[in-house]
Amino acid sequence: MAVRVTCINKSGSYHENPHEAISSFGWTNEATGESNKSTREQMWEWVNRLDQARSDYDKAYGKFVSGKGNVIRQAEMLKGLGVKPGKTMPTEMIDAAMEEPELLSVN
Repeated sequence: MAVRVTCINKSGSYHENPHEAISSFGWTNEATGESNKSTREQMWEWVNRLDQARSDYDKAYGKFVSGKGNVIRQAEMLKGLGVKPGKTMPTEMIDAAMEEPELLSVN
Protein backbone atom coordinates (compact mmCIF):
# COMPACT_ATOMS: atom_id res chain seq x y z
CA MET A 1 0.00 0.00 0.00
CA ALA A 2 1.43 3.36 -1.00
CA VAL A 3 0.49 6.17 1.34
CA ARG A 4 1.65 9.67 0.56
CA VAL A 5 2.01 12.12 3.44
CA THR A 6 0.34 15.32 2.29
CA CYS A 7 0.88 17.53 5.34
CA ILE A 8 2.56 17.58 8.73
CA ASN A 9 0.91 19.44 11.60
CA LYS A 10 3.10 20.58 14.47
CA SER A 11 2.21 21.70 17.97
CA GLY A 12 2.85 25.35 18.73
CA SER A 13 5.28 24.81 21.60
CA TYR A 14 9.05 24.29 21.52
CA HIS A 15 10.40 20.73 21.54
CA GLU A 16 14.01 19.67 21.98
CA ASN A 17 13.37 16.84 19.52
CA PRO A 18 11.67 18.18 16.35
CA HIS A 19 9.93 14.83 15.76
CA GLU A 20 8.06 15.29 19.04
CA ALA A 21 6.66 18.58 17.73
CA ILE A 22 4.65 16.68 15.11
CA SER A 23 1.07 16.29 16.28
CA SER A 24 -0.50 14.70 13.17
CA PHE A 25 -0.02 13.78 9.54
CA GLY A 26 -2.37 14.24 6.63
CA TRP A 27 -2.14 11.40 4.14
CA THR A 28 -3.63 9.94 0.97
CA ASN A 29 -3.82 6.26 0.07
CA GLU A 30 -2.73 6.35 -3.57
CA ALA A 31 -4.45 3.05 -4.40
CA THR A 32 -7.91 4.05 -3.13
CA GLY A 33 -7.75 7.84 -3.10
CA GLU A 34 -8.78 7.84 0.57
CA SER A 35 -7.48 10.83 2.54
CA ASN A 36 -7.38 11.29 6.28
CA LYS A 37 -5.39 12.53 9.25
CA SER A 38 -3.56 10.41 11.81
CA THR A 39 -1.75 11.33 15.00
CA ARG A 40 1.99 10.84 15.27
CA GLU A 41 1.35 7.88 17.61
CA GLN A 42 -1.08 6.27 15.15
CA MET A 43 1.44 6.58 12.31
CA TRP A 44 4.21 5.15 14.53
CA GLU A 45 2.03 2.13 15.40
CA TRP A 46 1.10 1.66 11.73
CA VAL A 47 4.76 1.65 10.64
CA ASN A 48 5.65 -0.81 13.42
CA ARG A 49 2.82 -3.14 12.32
CA LEU A 50 4.11 -2.96 8.73
CA ASP A 51 7.62 -3.83 9.93
CA GLN A 52 6.26 -6.78 11.93
CA ALA A 53 4.22 -8.00 8.96
CA ARG A 54 7.33 -7.82 6.74
CA SER A 55 9.35 -9.75 9.30
CA ASP A 56 6.63 -12.42 9.59
CA TYR A 57 6.46 -12.69 5.79
CA ASP A 58 10.25 -13.07 5.53
CA LYS A 59 10.24 -15.87 8.13
CA ALA A 60 7.40 -17.71 6.41
CA TYR A 61 9.01 -17.32 2.98
CA GLY A 62 12.29 -18.59 4.38
CA LYS A 63 10.61 -21.77 5.61
CA PHE A 64 9.01 -22.14 2.21
CA VAL A 65 12.20 -21.91 0.12
CA SER A 66 15.29 -22.33 2.31
CA GLY A 67 16.88 -25.10 4.30
CA LYS A 68 16.90 -28.83 3.65
CA GLY A 69 13.35 -29.27 5.00
CA ASN A 70 11.74 -26.48 3.00
CA VAL A 71 8.29 -27.01 1.52
CA ILE A 72 9.34 -26.72 -2.12
CA ARG A 73 12.16 -29.24 -1.69
CA GLN A 74 9.73 -31.68 -0.07
CA ALA A 75 7.23 -31.19 -2.91
CA GLU A 76 9.95 -31.81 -5.50
CA MET A 77 11.04 -34.95 -3.65
CA LEU A 78 7.44 -36.21 -3.71
CA LYS A 79 7.38 -35.63 -7.48
CA GLY A 80 10.47 -37.84 -7.65
CA LEU A 81 8.46 -40.55 -5.94
CA GLY A 82 5.76 -40.34 -8.59
CA VAL A 83 3.26 -37.90 -7.04
CA LYS A 84 1.59 -35.85 -9.78
CA PRO A 85 1.25 -32.16 -8.81
CA GLY A 86 -1.87 -30.21 -9.76
CA LYS A 87 0.08 -26.99 -10.28
CA THR A 88 3.67 -26.04 -11.00
CA MET A 89 5.85 -23.50 -9.20
CA PRO A 90 8.12 -20.95 -10.87
CA THR A 91 11.43 -22.49 -11.96
CA GLU A 92 13.48 -19.78 -10.21
CA MET A 93 11.80 -20.61 -6.89
CA ILE A 94 12.38 -24.34 -7.34
CA ASP A 95 16.04 -23.77 -8.25
CA ALA A 96 16.58 -21.57 -5.19
CA ALA A 97 14.88 -24.09 -2.90
CA MET A 98 16.85 -27.04 -4.25
CA GLU A 99 20.28 -25.43 -3.84
CA GLU A 100 22.43 -27.05 -1.22
CA PRO A 101 23.61 -24.60 1.44
CA GLU A 102 27.30 -23.92 1.07
CA LEU A 103 29.45 -25.50 3.71
CA LEU A 104 32.11 -23.48 5.47
CA SER A 105 35.60 -24.54 4.60
CA VAL A 106 38.74 -23.95 6.62
CA ASN A 107 41.79 -23.10 4.54
